[in-house]
Amino acid sequence: GIPEEGTYIQNVDLAFSRASKVLFTATPKQDTLRRFGTLRCDAASEGDVLFRAPFHTYTQRDSIRNGATLNPLEKYKSVVSEIEVDGARLSDTAMAPLSEFLERLNMQRCRPEVRSALAAHVLLQLAVVDEDVPEMVRRGHQPKKLIVLGDMQEVFDMTMELRLQIQQGDLRNAFGKPLRVACFFSGKVNGARSDREANSFDFAVPDDASVLDVADLIVVCQKYTTGWDEWRVVAVFILRRLGSEELLQQLLGRAARARPGTGKKRPWIFDYLNDPDWIFSGAARFYEECRAYTMREGEDEAACGELHDLARQISRFFSDTQKPFQEAAALRLPNSDKALLRAAVVRYLASSAVSGEVSPQGAGPLDTAALGRLLRGLNISMRSQLFGGSVALAERAAVSPGERLGGTIVGSRAVAKALEVAVDVPGALKVLRRTLQLGKSAFETPAKRPRTGPQTSASKCHREVSELLQQSVDKLAGAFEASLPLAPGAEEEVASENVRRRYIADLAFATARLQQVGEAQKQAVQAASQKLRQRLEDASAVFLRPALEREARESEAAFQDGAENNCDDYQGAQQSAVVAFAASCAEKGLRGQVCEAIQADFTRSLARIVGAKLNSDRLELMRQSELMWAEFNDRVVCLAGDLQYCSTDKACSLLEVGVAVERFRELAISCGGKQAACFARNFEERLRRKVVVLCSPVIAVDEGASQNRGVTESCEAVMAAQALNKRDARLLALL
Repeated sequence: GIPEEGTYIQNVDLAFSRASKVLFTATPKQDTLRRFGTLRCDAASEGDVLFRAPFHTYTQRDSIRNGATLNPLEKYKSVVSEIEVDGARLSDTAMAPLSEFLERLNMQRCRPEVRSALAAHVLLQLAVVDEDVPEMVRRGHQPKKLIVLGDMQEVFDMTMELRLQIQQGDLRNAFGKPLRVACFFSGKVNGARSDREANSFDFAVPDDASVLDVADLIVVCQKYTTGWDEWRVVAVFILRRLGSEELLQQLLGRAARARPGTGKKRPWIFDYLNDPDWIFSGAARFYEECRAYTMREGEDEAACGELHDLARQISRFFSDTQKPFQEAAALRLPNSDKALLRAAVVRYLASSAVSGEVSPQGAGPLDTAALGRLLRGLNISMRSQLFGGSVALAERAAVSPGERLGGTIVGSRAVAKALEVAVDVPGALKVLRRTLQLGKSAFETPAKRPRTGPQTSASKCHREVSELLQQSVDKLAGAFEASLPLAPGAEEEVASENVRRRYIADLAFATARLQQVGEAQKQAVQAASQKLRQRLEDASAVFLRPALEREARESEAAFQDGAENNCDDYQGAQQSAVVAFAASCAEKGLRGQVCEAIQADFTRSLARIVGAKLNSDRLELMRQSELMWAEFNDRVVCLAGDLQYCSTDKACSLLEVGVAVERFRELAISCGGKQAACFARNFEERLRRKVVVLCSPVIAVDEGASQNRGVTESCEAVMAAQALNKRDARLLALL
């Protein structure tokens, strides 16, 4: 019987004290093995290592190898990092411990907004599960999903929420029919007197057998978690905390039923409220033969026995030539074997930390340093399955796995208790200190203090909040500065931005309870968040300053080579370059005084470049203007000489004016900037005056009066031309 195995055996002893007994169990306890197990010796270990084991064992590995059951760990997926709690996801934080994140999620799971988010996430996974068993659907077998919660009221509330979202989204099952949700519990809840009444809303025949046969989603807490044999269950959603390895094994077994020829594949396990380390460790305990080791006198039987057993399990995955535990060999294993190896490594490191037998080669017969490196490699390899694809979470999980495993099983009660009492300022500050590992406050001293009035007490509380928030800002800012590499690169820039966001999320997550206490505390937290944001931005700007200055120089060089004067004196190109550089700074999350100073230097550099380019353009325009003038002058003089001042002289010269003016206008657009039109107009007037001078008619007559009049007109034309030439000279000087 499970979990009352010990009580059941005692009753058997009382009834059949002298009779021979044969015990069948899938999850034997250590006490049962010590009382009734067969004594054996582990010949593979150094020395005589004695243990007790079942007389015969048909292991889970044998069952999977023979096709009797499916491997439930192959497609296990922890979705804890995808759920938002207190305004942050676990993957968004850098220091938030997994144990506290899980406890906060566990305590808030009954809130309507959290329940709605969990239900929405469950419904999103259904399409993935159905697409994984196309042959099963083709053969007409209905894929069923089991959802496990903590108590009866949760079962009813989650069922109502699922039905609501299914109706709103018009969701369908694998056969295109509306999804049908059934709930099962033994008792009465708010909203229904029994599960039969709760199921009568969606099912015409609400008895358990009929409902179980047609339901797509089956929501339970205790009922049908054991002893229910339904091979069509292809996924299990665990939305409750598990503290029993035996219960975990039973839940995994609901979806592990094999049915060859039906198209069923390895089941999906979606875990929302448990540490994957504990899940793997609990599942691996019953994967191979269970043993209870008997140690020599003076040895810790429990700790040393487990170390020997785990060392045996770990060594089984490696040959003698691959030790000490080559990471490359481990990464070539199938997912199920990697999961089991990781479970054994995590449990071994946890047991080593508990036993305290730390030597240069680590506790027990294995090298814990090599195991730590192996665990990190396995975490990185399985990050999509366990950590939502986050490399940072995978690396954090490889640090102190013993503390995390112990904190999940034992220390979670202390965490939950602290969260329950965090309804006032002292309680919220305790949560803040524990989350960011700040240690005890200076105000928490055992010395007795004189009794104070309300005003003094409020002042003390305010000072403590301010002091602790400042300490939090200092620690997070210091940790961020210490995490920055010496030389920034492209990858380092992205990594530093991600780390900066995680530390900001850490403060928000740690102070979530404090903000709920009162308005004054909320304002203090907001001020601290702004201060932390400013310090992290300044640190990022200092760290990225060489890279930003290099990028600024590259942008200046590109501007110098490629900027065009589109009749705006480079103002458009300059503004575009400034905006692009500011966008690059914003993309890196940089603000503050340092970033503003870098942007101001960049703007001034562009202004100097624009001034130099404008001066160069004006000089080039003057040079080209003189060349075009000389070329035009030669052409029209030659033309005037050939035509000998005939009637067509002026028309041909004006044609030459149009050609020259068009060429100069193109040059003025690229070099003249905003004054391009003025330069082109003045150049055209100059050419036309030249034409007037060269093409004026000279008529020779015999009469003296006419001759005098012709000479007078010629003199006046020459004087007018000289005056215009002086004006042109002044304009050129201005250019």
